[in-house]
Amino acid sequence: MSVYGIVSKFGKVQEAPVNLRSRYKDVLAFHLLTDEQRKEHGWYPCTVINESYDPINQNRSEPNKTFDGNQVTVEYTITDKPPEQLEAELAECKRESIKQIDSTVDTIINNTAGNRTEEYKMALEQATQWKNNNFEGPAPIAVLADTIDGVRTEIEACERILSTAQEWTDKLMTMRFIRLQTKAKVNAAATYEAILAIMQEFQEELR
Repeated sequence: MSVYGIVSKFGKVQEAPVNLRSRYKDVLAFHLLTDEQRKEHGWYPCTVINESYDPINQNRSEPNKTFDGNQVTVEYTITDKPPEQLEAELAECKRESIKQIDSTVDTIINNTAGNRTEEYKMALEQATQWKNNNFEGPAPIAVLADTIDGVRTEIEACERILSTAQEWTDKLMTMRFIRLQTKAKVNAAATYEAILAIMQEFQEELR
């Protein structure tokens, strides 16, 4: 697709490169005009030099825009990033990836337990103590709360609390394992491509 540059009446490039549009100011069907007709409105064919580059390994300058009276030229200067810049940007990528890992895991845990973590912890403590006492004496309130539906006995309710707590603990330990392992892999990564692959693997593990 052809691109253009918009030039002021004083010969200054105001905007470039721009795509052709169907309307410009009060001119309808602007895209149907010829290049010569568009020049009357300050639109000139534009050539772009060195637009494509590798943003990971290269720097691209701000565009140098020139007008020779008949055509606009937009030229970028492409240079390789020095080793110290590559190293600094890779380190920043690692820091941001680790933040994302922590944020993602914390969100999953919070969405699962929310503000009920202390409640679950107290229920586990009461159920564990009652079982360790061979279910002697009255059932603690946390156990009684789990028998309200009348489906479970007090002992069944206690065992259910303990089983659920173990499942929750296992999930937490799994999440902790994934978190720490992924962060270690990111810290050891030598390239952006490696970090991207690690983060994709991380997202798949969480599914």
